[in-house]
Amino acid sequence: MKIIASTSAAEKNVFYTLPDTALRQGGKPFFVPEDACQGRLLLAARVCRQGRYVGLQFARRYFDSVTCVIAFTKTERLQKLQKAGLPWAEAVGFDDSVCVGKFMPIDSMTTSNDLQLTATVGDEKQHSAGIDFADIDAFVAEASCHFTLHQGDYLLVSPKHEKTSFPAQQNIHVEVTLCDHTLLSFNMK
Repeated sequence: MKIIASTSAAEKNVFYTLPDTALRQGGKPFFVPEDACQGRLLLAARVCRQGRYVGLQFARRYFDSVTCVIAFTKTERLQKLQKAGLPWAEAVGFDDSVCVGKFMPIDSMTTSNDLQLTATVGDEKQHSAGIDFADIDAFVAEASCHFTLHQGDYLLVSPKHEKTSFPAQQNIHVEVTLCDHTLLSFNMK
């Protein structure tokens, strides 16, 4: 199983993988590391068939369910590693850094193409973002040019043009909904 994510660099997507030890499921608490850390609201699509160089028109056939994700990044460490030109996996792929909710089959969702993510951090609904199925299709098509997709892989899709990050703080509860279904809930300790 691979966890495939992307970041923007020089106006194009750069894809990278995270280790499976970064995955945290089941509502267990996230323990905030000593380094400064930020959480980011994402959507995960689960790959349901093997594929390489998937055409955009066929991309929808390659994922069967989606969920909410909070991915944590050690921000100061990331900046230092990037500035030195070193690999930055330790800043984004540390143990339990990717908190994944329960998956929801896409065929059980409404006919709307817009998937609305909302994160409640502490007492306030602070972060909301929309992702279109077309964004996931584009991610599948582009990622499959760099990696062979296998059944069970997770694709972490970022909302476009929306600020969806927040500082990780101890003793705060996080709850994330996708299209009004609560799929992820955990405490930060």
